Amino acid sequence: MLERGASLRSIQVFLGHACPKTTALYTRMTEEVAHNSQLLLNDIVDSLDIHWQEHTHD
Repeated sequence: MLERGASLRSIQVFLGHACPKTTALYTRMTEEVAHNSQLLLNDIVDSLDIHWQEHTHD
């Protein structure tokens, strides 16, 4: 389900786990999930509009 894009939270609800730690016990990071997560994180960072300003101290 993770490889198909389901969030860990939705898997937790689907499986009926009260604690996310229980769900985490049954998951593992596959190469595909790691790659997709990296792409998602890169997309998020690329979409940020950050303007850095230098502050001068008087």
